[in-house]
Amino acid sequence: MSGLSDSSSLIAFGVDIAQGWAQGITVPAPAAAVATIGRIAPGETWERVQFGRATLTADATVGNRTILIQIVDVTGNVWWEAPASLAVVASTSVEVSFSTGIYPALAASGVSVVPIPDTVLQAGFGFQLTATLVGAADAWGPLRLYTQRFPSEAVHVGPAG
Repeated sequence: MSGLSDSSSLIAFGVDIAQGWAQGITVPAPAAAVATIGRIAPGETWERVQFGRATLTADATVGNRTILIQIVDVTGNVWWEAPASLAVVASTSVEVSFSTGIYPALAASGVSVVPIPDTVLQAGFGFQLTATLVGAADAWGPLRLYTQRFPSEAVHVGPAG
């Protein structure tokens, strides 16, 4: 019998979800020079990220940073990835705003808009923003996510019936 961790069941049969709720979630800003900010869905819920935003402020260290938005599992494996900005140069900030059902408008400073897949993430999967070539004082602001959350026991994976 297929279980919740059986990815072939997700592909072959889809997911039926009982009633859930909407919730805003804020991930606190990490220390300076940390390349990644993100959140993994806890074991008690599956989640659909509807939209969110975070800001990267680059320090004066010379070099271009690239921001990527990713869907990852709890072990750090990347399952989906897309660029979330153009090259971010020293001493600039870029706010990455992302949502389902929008068109991209990537920027090197100011606001960069990124479409994300409309998918339900099982427990142990999550969204993260990663910057390359971070300087010693580069800093992420908090990551704000608006999610739909579904209790894990309310999710049915497999054939109907």
